[in-house]
Amino acid sequence: MKPLRTLILSSLAFMIFTSVAWAEDMRVTLLGTGTPVLNINRFGMSTVVEAGGQTLLFDAGRGAAMRLHQARVPLRDVTAIFITHLHADHLTGIPDMYATAPLLPPGRRVPLEIWGPPGITDVARGVELMLSANNQIRLTEGELVPEVTKIVTHDVPSDGGVVFEKDGVTVTAFLVDHG
Repeated sequence: MKPLRTLILSSLAFMIFTSVAWAEDMRVTLLGTGTPVLNINRFGMSTVVEAGGQTLLFDAGRGAAMRLHQARVPLRDVTAIFITHLHADHLTGIPDMYATAPLLPPGRRVPLEIWGPPGITDVARGVELMLSANNQIRLTEGELVPEVTKIVTHDVPSDGGVVFEKDGVTVTAFLVDHG
């Protein structure tokens, strides 16, 4: 039980601040509010926030890419993915975001960037490895550019703090008790 307790206590929450909040709309869309148990009526945990020209995805649960598509948010426009913790229902959508966004014209042409707790780099390397044969085929066929076969990760410190700042949008992480 102790390893699970450690994992639960290392859950992160993110708060978004924007210096242009009054001048520009901030749009928050719940893409999925489900649980780890399969439920066709509730996709996996995922929220998209559009603010200050940024499209930020918080958690990438099961079906995140499909739900973004349904919400008419182009996958290529996702600036950053923030993973709150390493439970499967918060990250099983990462492979789909990684593999699909470069294919939808005009596809993503830069590496996918993910912020998360320690261990997120292992998740990213696993996704890259899992899809390496796919990437080689698509690179050979000219469907991908080499840059999109990489995932850039950013470890969020366990004590939180500001983890992202771009164009007036600031994302701050802080610890929460998952239980």
